[in-house]
Parts: sequence; C-alpha cells; structure tokens
Amino acid sequence: MPPEGGAAIVYCRGTLSGKWLDGSVFDNIRFIDRFELVNGQISRQDVWNDVAEIKAGL
Repeated sequence: MPPEGGAAIVYCRGTLSGKWLDGSVFDNIRFIDRFELVNGQISRQDVWNDVAEIKAGL
C-alpha cells in the first residue's frame, strides 16, 4: 500500500485487435498502459502502443 496521499502504480500490457475507421482489420498491436492511483482513483494514465508504426507500414 502506498503512504497516505501517495500514488500506487499499475501497469497493464497486451495486444490490440479491431477495425480501422475504413473497415480494414488489425491485430497484434502491442500496448502498455500505466496508471497512477491516489486514494483509489486514477490520477494519471499514460499509454504506449505501436499504432503509429503499423499505420506507417514500419
């Protein structure tokens, strides 16, 4: 447990799949989400993923 008023850090990672706005499908796009929780509420969220690289064809 974090100290009173301190932040707990939670990470979630995995892969995304779905459809682009044009209807084409995508899958296996890596992501990591980082959450900071203060007093049981999300105070910050950071998101990293490979969407830009996939869209650019890299």
